[in-house]
Amino acid sequence: MPHFKGYTVALCIALISASYAHAHTEAPEQAAQAMHTLNTLSTLKQAWASAKYQQQGIAQVAALEHLLSEFDALHDQAPERVDVALWYGITLSTYATTQSGVSALKAVTHAKRLLEFVVEQEPMIEDGLAYSILGSLYYRVPKWPIGFKNEAKAAAFLKEATAKFPDSIDANFLYAEYLKNEKDYTRAEHYYLQGLKSNKRPGFEVADEGRRQEISHALAELRQHSRLTREPVKG
Repeated sequence: MPHFKGYTVALCIALISASYAHAHTEAPEQAAQAMHTLNTLSTLKQAWASAKYQQQGIAQVAALEHLLSEFDALHDQAPERVDVALWYGITLSTYATTQSGVSALKAVTHAKRLLEFVVEQEPMIEDGLAYSILGSLYYRVPKWPIGFKNEAKAAAFLKEATAKFPDSIDANFLYAEYLKNEKDYTRAEHYYLQGLKSNKRPGFEVADEGRRQEISHALAELRQHSRLTREPVKG
């Protein structure tokens, strides 16, 4: 019996040592994988900005489709990563704007699932961008049973984003777009202008410049509309 007890103690020590060694080996591997995911995501975000703001037509569609295949693989590797889900959803929503019919609806429905995951897990990531994108999807898609249009959710999500992040260029622009769609032109102009006041973000130079151009174009259209509606009919 004493010999058996000694064997048991030795076995326990060996198992503990093996477990400790495995944990210390696993930790650097996990850290390396996390860093790889972060670096890959950073590259994909830059590629998204280039595809959205610097490419058009067939080239833009091809670039976005390539990005989606990259995001699909990255998301499979790290399904728990909220940042990956966020940008995968954003890229899908961008891709949907280049599509029509079933293809567009399929993309936005997938984007919705990803963005809802982000809102549940870490809603404030990237200045609450998931709120803004989801809000935009909710009013742009068709009504049930084809789509998931929900005007109340759209307004709530977009207002939430601007309330929590009043200096966000994306939150202000996307809320202004919603207000313009609702024909609330005075408030739309206010939020467009708020967007232009936003500080430039390091690493987002292409996206920020592209967004500012969108805002400037939208403001010009808005002011042209206002001028035309105020002018008396001649003749």
